This record gives sequence, C-alpha cells and structure tokens, in this order.
Amino acid sequence: MSTRRNAAKSGIWSAVLQLSRFGLNTIFFLILARWLTLAEIGAFAAAFAPIRVLQIVQRSGFSEAIIQGDTDDSVFVTTCFWMALGFGFLASALLIVFSFFVGSLTNADEAGAFLLAMSAMPIMIAAASVPEGLLRRRFEVRSLAIRTTVSITLAGPVALWLGYRGYGGWALTVFALMNTALSTVLVLAMAKWRPKGRPRLEAARAILPIVGAISGREFAYSSISPIYQLMVAAALGPVAAGAFQIAQRFVMLAQTLTTTALRFATLPILVKLRDSETRLGAALLETSGLLTLVSAPVYFGLLSVAPQLLPLAVGVDNGLTTVPILQSMLFIGATISIHTLYTQALTATGRSDVALRWAIVSLLLYVPVGALAAQHSAALTALAQSALGFLTLPFVVVGMSRRFGLSAPALFRSAFAPVLSAALMMIILFAFNRYFNDYLGPLSMVLWQTLVGALVYLGLAVAFCREQLRTLTSLLISLRPSADAL
Repeated sequence: MSTRRNAAKSGIWSAVLQLSRFGLNTIFFLILARWLTLAEIGAFAAAFAPIRVLQIVQRSGFSEAIIQGDTDDSVFVTTCFWMALGFGFLASALLIVFSFFVGSLTNADEAGAFLLAMSAMPIMIAAASVPEGLLRRRFEVRSLAIRTTVSITLAGPVALWLGYRGYGGWALTVFALMNTALSTVLVLAMAKWRPKGRPRLEAARAILPIVGAISGREFAYSSISPIYQLMVAAALGPVAAGAFQIAQRFVMLAQTLTTTALRFATLPILVKLRDSETRLGAALLETSGLLTLVSAPVYFGLLSVAPQLLPLAVGVDNGLTTVPILQSMLFIGATISIHTLYTQALTATGRSDVALRWAIVSLLLYVPVGALAAQHSAALTALAQSALGFLTLPFVVVGMSRRFGLSAPALFRSAFAPVLSAALMMIILFAFNRYFNDYLGPLSMVLWQTLVGALVYLGLAVAFCREQLRTLTSLLISLRPSADAL
C-alpha cells in the first residue's frame, strides 16, 4: 500500500477515533453543562487539570516511544510497559497528595473530593499506553476508534442520568472514571498483547531518553492549558473557571473536527519517511497547508457564531459568560497545528531533545504572561495564550525550514494562505451578523452564518489556496483501490 494511501486511510479512522475520543466526550459535557452551574463545572475542571496533563504525557510519551522505536523486540516493548505502569502508580500517589490542597488553592471545596476519586486514572492510562502505541504503529486505528466509541457511549448515559438527578460535578467525575476504565479494558483485549517477562535494565536505559524527551515535551506543551485553567480558578474563582472550562471544551471540539485526526495519523507516516529528506520535506510542506486549510475556517467560523451558538448549547447564563473567553481562545487555532507538526517531525527524526527544549522555552514564556492576565479576567488570559501562539510561530517556521530543508517563504505561504482566507471570511460573517441579527433568531443565525461562511471560504480557497486544495484532492483520490503508489 502506498504511503499516501496509508496516510489517507489512517487519517479517516483517526478522524473517527478523535471524534469519539474528544467529540463525543465534548458533546456529553455540553449536555451536562446545561444542568450544572459554572461553579460546579469549575470545581471539576480544577480537579481534572492535573489529570489532563498526566493523561497526555502518558499516552504520548510511552505510545510514541513504541512508534518511534519501530521494533517488535519483546524486551523493548515489555520494559516500556512496566516503566509506564510504574509511572502510573507514582502519578496516582502524587494526585492523592495534591487532592488535599487543590480545594483551598482554587476556592472550590469539592475539587479535592473529585480529584481523590479520579486518582486511579493514571494507573489505568498507563496499562493502556503501550497497547495503544502498538495499534497505532500497525495502523490499526480502526480498533482504537471502535474502543473509544464504545467506552464513551457506555459511560455517557450514566453521566447524563447523574447530571439530570442533580449530582453536579460528580456526574463529570463518574464519566471520566468509567470512560478511562472501559477504554483500558478494551484496548488490552484488542491489542492481543501481554508483557513477556520482567523489565530489563539495558532496555530501560535505551527507552528512558526517548520517553523522557517525548514526555517532557508533551508535559511542557500540554500543561499550558491546564495551568491556565488552575490560574483562572485560583485568581478569579470557580465561576470563572467553569466558563474557562466550557471554552476549552469548545476549542477541543474544533480541534477534533479539524486537525487532531490528521496530527494523530501524521507521526507514523513521518517515521516511515524519515530516511528520505526530500520526501519528508515534501510531506511537511503539504501537511502544513492541509492542516490550516481545514482548521482555519472552523476556528474563525466558530468565533463568529459564538454569540448565538453558546447560549443555545449550554444555556443562556453559562453561554453569555463564556462568549468573550471562547472568542479570545479561538485565535490560537490558526497556529496550534503548525506548532504540533514541528514537534512531530522532530520526534519522527529522533530529535525529541530539540522539541523538548522548544517546549520548555514555550512553557517559561506562557506561564508568567498567563499569571499576569489571570489577575484581570478569564478572557484576557485566553487572549494571552492565543497571542503568544502567533508571536512564537515565526520561530517555528524558521526552525522547520532549517532542519528539514524547506523554503521558509514557501512554508509561510502554504500555512497562511488559508488563514488569511478564513480571516476574510470571519470579517464578512461579522458584517452579516451585524445587519441580520435583529431579523433572525439565534438558531437561524447560526445556520445562515455557517452556510454563508462555507460558500465564502470555498470561493476564497479556490482563488488563493489552490496548492492546498490539490493536496486535499490527492489524498481523497488515493483512497480509491486503483490509486497509484506514491
């Protein structure tokens, strides 16, 4: 099977996986948000923030170590599994300790009880990380998609019943626990793999630098949003934290609908191309344009319809409070995919150390700026995060061009032609909103803005994003059985 066809098929199942993992998750959350107060949501968000960091670190660190290792050596894989499990137990112990302080730190009394109840989650995630990495390396994303869909579908109705019955933040807590436990059991069954023997010291020495670099990178990157969540809770209270969490969930939904699946499928493909600098560079140039072609209109479109959409989705009180936070946060959508593509390319070529250093520099920049912004408002905190994403993007583009033999101007054109097109679409939608808001209801406005935005962006893309459209068309054609090999 050709590399392009492999990428396309993996991308489709990755889309299903991410739609189930984050899309269904967010849909259940938004339904629950109509029955919960912002303070209840904020208390859960404060408790879940450290778990979210550990979740991403564990899944990325150990799963991607298996993919990057690209070996079926049972000693390597078994040792990686036991290392992941050891990290899981340590993380759970630290969460138990932190649960006694998180309530007073964030002014949310229930947060400590929520965190204590969820403290076993890192152990469950650890048990699933290596089997998940094996499935991803084999391009068996279909199995992961089925597993995630089943686990969320079973856990979601239980959470909805608890929320409807007035259990508040406990509905979200039970949902997180059930979903993690079910997905772990299912991935262990689907991978058909068990550890063979005990961990070996020599294998651990080889694995530790890989996992350390990847996990450190993901910790630095993935901790920014949860840290911002905790800073908002500590500085502004659980109500602001609840609105900030709703905004983050909408951003996660936008990522799911656009770039998460493509990024998830990209790493195994880049690993296969890492021995050919020419093919790797071409893949990065194509992918950068494809990511922004798909993501920019969704982020800027959602920003435009937020004033009408949020009250419909989570209730008038919760929605109106969240609108300025979400609009500020959505500006990051045009940059986050390029940042992630850069780190994945470095990981695929064995340069996770460079990605780690860049992630640490980013964290050291984001945290103090966010801490200052959180003293004023949640919307300003979200805007600070988006603005820093744009300010650091030139350094990412220059780094990609130098390390992978790309032309920086060509990379800028590939990534930003769709962004500029989407920005023009957003301006038109704001004008549409201004002139027709008094004549149409909220739901009608959302539907009409979506239709107008899609038509406007399609026209602009045909005029200014022809290379990106050709890449998208080529990927879709490659799905046909008769597609030529790359």
